[in-house]
Amino acid sequence: MCLKVFLYIEGSKTNLNNTMQTKSVLQKCPLFFLFIFITSSVFSQSSKEFDYNANREQLINQSIEGLDSLEIENWLFEFSCSDSIKLGMIFKMSAQTFALEFISIKKYEGGLAHLQGMYIAECNDISGKNYKSKDELTERVNELLEAYEKTSVNLIGIGYLKAQATQKHSLPLLKKYIHGSIKSTTKEYVEYAAVGIVNSEYGTITNHYGYFELSFPPSISEDAILTIQHVAYEKLEIPLKQFILNPNIVVTSKESVLDEVIVLDEKEHLKRKILGDKGNTNKSGFVYGGKEGTEIAKRFDIKNKKVFINNVGTFVSNREGKKFKLLVHLYEEDVETGLPGKSLLKKQVVIESEVERGWINVDLTQQNITTNQPFYVAFQWINPDVSNPHIGMTGKKGLTRRSSLGQWKDSGQFKWMMNAEVTFLNKEEL
Repeated sequence: MCLKVFLYIEGSKTNLNNTMQTKSVLQKCPLFFLFIFITSSVFSQSSKEFDYNANREQLINQSIEGLDSLEIENWLFEFSCSDSIKLGMIFKMSAQTFALEFISIKKYEGGLAHLQGMYIAECNDISGKNYKSKDELTERVNELLEAYEKTSVNLIGIGYLKAQATQKHSLPLLKKYIHGSIKSTTKEYVEYAAVGIVNSEYGTITNHYGYFELSFPPSISEDAILTIQHVAYEKLEIPLKQFILNPNIVVTSKESVLDEVIVLDEKEHLKRKILGDKGNTNKSGFVYGGKEGTEIAKRFDIKNKKVFINNVGTFVSNREGKKFKLLVHLYEEDVETGLPGKSLLKKQVVIESEVERGWINVDLTQQNITTNQPFYVAFQWINPDVSNPHIGMTGKKGLTRRSSLGQWKDSGQFKWMMNAEVTFLNKEEL
């Protein structure tokens, strides 16, 4: 299991109790992340008042203490910034130049006042060096400080990874929490991939940097299977105990298959039809996501007629006019369960809009999708603010699931305001 231990430096005094606890944990933990963070009770009120440089030497001393007897796999560094987009761009463009591998970015949620509201970037040191002395680590820290001197980021954490895969590890005995990152074989971040345990409520989606976090109850075994799914990549299934030893996941792109290209000749007078809801009336209300990753779906039956899917849409309400994102899904119907099955999409589709109220439609013609079987259109909330947007609902029934890869459930008395425009390909079926 990945375990982060934080040692705090308070003013000019080191917390020796935390140091003692860390050394005892080191003997037991199979995969161990140690991070020592700069903090100070003197500067507890404002991040602007905090003097990082004044505390950095003590941070280095504490980081190097007691490492003579340890076999360090690699070092890690953490940086902070108030702007997540700027932080991500800085490290995406410069990390490898300064012998760093950008792992992830997330919002700080701890108790240090000077880091409140900050975003933290975690990086592997890929210089190939193993810093065993204060001078060696100081030299490396100074290199990084100089590299990012003219940016708005601060070096706030130093850590190292120690792994002993042969020792016994148990998920329930450690934190019931995992985190990791997903990249492609070409080292691209895989955003909005579904990660979780299939047919459970324990699922999430990766962010723009391929990073994800998941929490589990004690009942989840380390033998449970973690599934990673994305329309552009091969599905990956990993036992939790294997993921625990290596939380950095690499996925393989799906092989390109040359499908039959459908050319629609308007002169043939092929019939186009909008299936599902139309107009702005007959709404029973609106629904919004209960949490990030919530997904709703609606079934479309085409009576075994072959169709070309032109576009899909949904009716939204966005009263505040904020920009929002929705992930679009298109599934074939599973013949055994009647529920959404395999994805019909070849590429991921994300809606970005500021529409305040009305229909938003997504053109799918470039994906060249044809089918003669019932299919499902689905929309998934991927904003941290899951109350934006609301999606219209009306009578009859729809499907919903509360997490990525979760179990589909009947929505009860409501279905969602969605539609699909299709072109019927066989004249005799018109």
